Amino acid sequence: MYYPQEPQEPSGCGETIVITRIIARILLVPMLAIFGAIFGILLTFFALTVHPLLGLLVLLLIGGLIAGMLRYEAAQSAKLMRRDDD
Repeated sequence: MYYPQEPQEPSGCGETIVITRIIARILLVPMLAIFGAIFGILLTFFALTVHPLLGLLVLLLIGGLIAGMLRYEAAQSAKLMRRDDD
């Protein structure tokens, strides 16, 4: 005997779009960090070809940016730790 199968639900692209957006959000920060590092290295090399002190200035700016990001992250985690203690 022939038993017809129930038709399956059509696969919607809504789930695919949601999964793609989640993966893009997860990978956004690391990708920006990688491209930022590459841009910083290229900018430093270019500045060193113009003048050595300009290259030093770029290195100091990049170091200041990294230090500022670290302070921001430390303040955010301290805020979260205080919120968890309550």
